[in-house]
Amino acid sequence: MIGPLVLTTLLLGWGGPGWLVLGASFLLAGLAMGPVTRYAQRAHAAPRAEAGGPRPVECAVCADGR
Repeated sequence: MIGPLVLTTLLLGWGGPGWLVLGASFLLAGLAMGPVTRYAQRAHAAPRAEAGGPRPVECAVCADGR
């Protein structure tokens, strides 16, 4: 609800510097994507099957037998 107001004030009220602030925020958000994605992959990785756990079923159709 406050986003459009802030964006309008930033771009129309501040003019050129407002556009620079908007560009910098997009740049920072883009640079943060790599580290955030790696963190999410580590934090939510599927647990590995333990020695006594269930084993995957072999595929009779697959050429490599997986």
